[in-house]
Amino acid sequence: VGRREALEEATLVVHKLHGTAGSYGFTEVSLSAGRLEDVLRSAKDVSRLDWGVVDAAFRELARTASVPVKSARKEGPAAVLPTEGVLLVVDEDARVLAEAERLGRAHVVRVLPARTASEAVAVARKQWVDGVLIHMHLGGEMGGIQAAHQLRSVEGLGSLPLGFTEAAGGLEDRVAAAHAGASLFLPRPFTAQDFAAAAERMVAARRPERARVLVVDDDPEAIAALVHSLASEQVEVVGLGDAHQLMEALAEHRPDLLLLDVQMPGPSGFDLCRILRSTPAWQELPVLLITAHLGLEFRLAAFQAGADDYISKPVLKEELRARVQARLERARLSRERAERDALTGLLLRRPFIEGLRARLSEAQRQQRPLALCFLDVDHFKRVNDRYGHLAGDRVLTRLGRLLGARFR
Repeated sequence: VGRREALEEATLVVHKLHGTAGSYGFTEVSLSAGRLEDVLRSAKDVSRLDWGVVDAAFRELARTASVPVKSARKEGPAAVLPTEGVLLVVDEDARVLAEAERLGRAHVVRVLPARTASEAVAVARKQWVDGVLIHMHLGGEMGGIQAAHQLRSVEGLGSLPLGFTEAAGGLEDRVAAAHAGASLFLPRPFTAQDFAAAAERMVAARRPERARVLVVDDDPEAIAALVHSLASEQVEVVGLGDAHQLMEALAEHRPDLLLLDVQMPGPSGFDLCRILRSTPAWQELPVLLITAHLGLEFRLAAFQAGADDYISKPVLKEELRARVQARLERARLSRERAERDALTGLLLRRPFIEGLRARLSEAQRQQRPLALCFLDVDHFKRVNDRYGHLAGDRVLTRLGRLLGARFR
């Protein structure tokens, strides 16, 4: 019995190394640990182990683990964000640039005009930019695509929100824009409504509210690895080692996404996912499962349990970040549509109350003050009576954008 327990313990240690090493960027170590884990799991007891194979797998793991690694480059200090949105508009037509600046003033967005790609790059190097709108055929055939590549090659702008403008906007242009990484394609010249929507979307993408991810895993080292991979200025990661406390942790932290390990003592990741999908308050919460198994049976079980996605061990940092960010962005867009007033862009009553409770809970946990302000628009009925309801709507729209740009 003691030898079998020793085998199980060794398998568990290698299993943890398999999952954790990849999260820290040690891919070769993770793969070697996975091969050793497969060898150990293939034997039901110690007497059936092929010690020659075990020794070879262990030596390979020891070799890959001893390879020195370079220290990661430290990031520079974060830029100080301007209070208003900042949009870079690149177009050779002075009339288009002038109209963009006029619309920017009307919608509390600072427009930085540029007529060439080199001018746009020079502007982007000097100051903060939330997004860029580029004429598709800037200076000639597909010149806007080249300008986009030049802008995104600037350090710190690799994920700069990008949009193109073009009068015709045929399928070929739209495909090229999508391949260049654009999230928007607007008519040229653009309308006030299109400009306002583009500015709002780009600012929201460049300055997202800090998202919260809850990680549930019985292995503290795995949690630490996931925190190391995901935590940033935009993402807060909270770890939970006891799956039995999931509902309490959800109520306390109110995460935007849940990462669940499938294999845990007690309820499995599948079980927890089913529980959430049967609980009205958490039915829409994005759930990603983490597992060492990716067979057809597992994939079917994951989606049948209600998971949105899954990721395999070893967990690679780049893939994990990409999957999590994609789910967070989809959840944010869905939440925007459901929780915000279409006219002002401000929270509706129910989500406002829920958000206030979450902020109060956060302030109490961190022992920090919380400021709350109630505003009333004085004599607003007079605006409607004197200038009409359309003018009143414009006042509310601009006020909403102003508040959204300057307050959390």
